[in-house]
Amino acid sequence: MKKITLLVFEREVYMKRCIGIIMFLCFYCMVSSEEICKKELYNQESGTLEKLLYFGTLAPSSHNAQMWKIKIVSENEFFIIFDKEKNLNLVDPDYRESEISIGAFLKNVIDGAKVLGVDMEYTILDKIQSDNSIIHVTFKENVTNASKIEIKNFEELLLKRKTSKEKFLDKEVNQEVIKKIISDNGENVKYFAKGTPEFEYIRENTIKAYKFQGLDLNKRKELSNFFRFSDKEVNEKKDGFSAEMLGMDQVKKFFYYKFFNKEKVENLDFLKEEMKIITEQANSADGFLIIFGEKNSMKSNVNAGIILEEIWLNADRENVKIQPLSQMLEEEPFKSEISDKLGINGEVKMVLRTGYSTNNKIIKKNRKCVEDIVIK
Repeated sequence: MKKITLLVFEREVYMKRCIGIIMFLCFYCMVSSEEICKKELYNQESGTLEKLLYFGTLAPSSHNAQMWKIKIVSENEFFIIFDKEKNLNLVDPDYRESEISIGAFLKNVIDGAKVLGVDMEYTILDKIQSDNSIIHVTFKENVTNASKIEIKNFEELLLKRKTSKEKFLDKEVNQEVIKKIISDNGENVKYFAKGTPEFEYIRENTIKAYKFQGLDLNKRKELSNFFRFSDKEVNEKKDGFSAEMLGMDQVKKFFYYKFFNKEKVENLDFLKEEMKIITEQANSADGFLIIFGEKNSMKSNVNAGIILEEIWLNADRENVKIQPLSQMLEEEPFKSEISDKLGINGEVKMVLRTGYSTNNKIIKKNRKCVEDIVIK
């Protein structure tokens, strides 16, 4: 009897810790997810437009909401549309994160055009249009012959990129590596290494901002809309957080899909467990990359997304891990004070935890197909 009671107790403890981890993960900003639309793996026979859009769908987005749509004008011209229904209005009322996500989509299209040998031009519009258009893209085909090896390497790089949620190693990312990651974006990116006052400010207040946000039940409910609680739901919606994306093996996935639902994700009982995880993550960072730009500007947000994706892919090339932590940019007083505290002339767009990890597992992308994002 005593043994049975102990087993029941251990199971309850396990389940509570599991819920805490699940709830914590819903507060991530940019994510990579579980399974890509099987029809949309790179196809050499597809047209150039389809190939470019496919590369775009592999970009990171806030909460894996994939808030982009495409309006096709011709086989060589299209608009990128902001799908406002996918915006998290409580967490992102100014559209900063959504516009950054769309900028990351554009960056993959830009780089994809180079790899395909396509001459491409784009215009970021001055403001969101009445049909929610943000970016106009045109291109000319077959400027140069595309290398199959380069195309394959580019796709593999996009598929490899992920949000790294684990504790980082106690290993320094040296300045030469940071320079390679930042590349030519020095005017809009700063790096604050462990031990600097700026690092300590970000580390300490990331934890505080997370707690503030976690105590807001309305925001938790909004974020819970992007949780998926069955394989069927994952396959139907092709966005949000699947069990695999949350880092679960098959056993944990079974219990999660069987015993958890939206209401349990919204529960505040396990905030204490969540705080342990975010504290461990913030404390294990070797540094923070800060992307910044012009305040309250759609163009600046889109450009921040372009920079974000470039930094992320550069980091993957150097085997450096990235995790966006944006709670400070979503909660007051941190949102208003962070630029001054860091000595930055402009608006902070993204906060990226950086470091090394032994976890090199590639997570397959849970993404909408090209046909899903094209407006009929």
